[in-house]
Amino acid sequence: MTLHYVYVVWRRLSHEQGTNWGRFMLTFESRYVADEFYMAMATLRRSDGSPRFVTFSRAGAQLWTFDSNAEPQDPWWALMYVHLSGILKPFKERMIHTYLSDGNHSQRFDWPVIAIPAEGPDWVDGGAFFVRNKRQRTRYWFCAPDGSIHVSTTHQTKFRIRRAAGTSGQASTLAAGDLKQILIRKDMVTVQAIGSLFYVSIPASGRLAQTAALVTWSFGRFFAGLGARWEADSAGVERLYVVGTNEDEGDEWELC
Repeated sequence: MTLHYVYVVWRRLSHEQGTNWGRFMLTFESRYVADEFYMAMATLRRSDGSPRFVTFSRAGAQLWTFDSNAEPQDPWWALMYVHLSGILKPFKERMIHTYLSDGNHSQRFDWPVIAIPAEGPDWVDGGAFFVRNKRQRTRYWFCAPDGSIHVSTTHQTKFRIRRAAGTSGQASTLAAGDLKQILIRKDMVTVQAIGSLFYVSIPASGRLAQTAALVTWSFGRFFAGLGARWEADSAGVERLYVVGTNEDEGDEWELC
């Protein structure tokens, strides 16, 4: 697990000091927690049912924008009010924030720069991704002709990953932002190789395979519960297959 950093800026075009006053760096336990926090904020509503944020959008995994009309004063602190108040209890001890104001009341000359940026595309619902091992980044998923999923250093297959409707732990409709539905671990998803009508299925313990039946599984399985194992194929040739495992026995895979 690697710490994940996000630049966040309060953005209101009618406020000339907004860019200077509303800048933060958020430090999360992991990218997965950061995306879950983003979705929690983007779906958060007030007691009257109105959106807590009128804008909550992202240009990418590490650059977010927000605005709120819930605070009559200092609206650039809205994100921190939510964090510090404990409204979203699962995140209170899994992230910290650093104020980066360089407005006329507080000059900074030690602007933090993200040393290890997140690579690859945002993990958006319906996106197409390669899947690779997070620590051995030359190892990719590859759909073999027999329908099994191999780990390969020479071949890669791109997969379409879609969120199954109504299965997220968060509200299914975003309350604010650019309607970018980010996949989070508790989402149930379908996984299909690009150009294929078949779905990737995960047995309790054994090789991943493709099937005509619609199969959903937790997006979080990419990060725990899937490993690799050498086995002989039907011709007796040893292949490295992607297999289902117990949560603490697998590898960590990432979308790229």
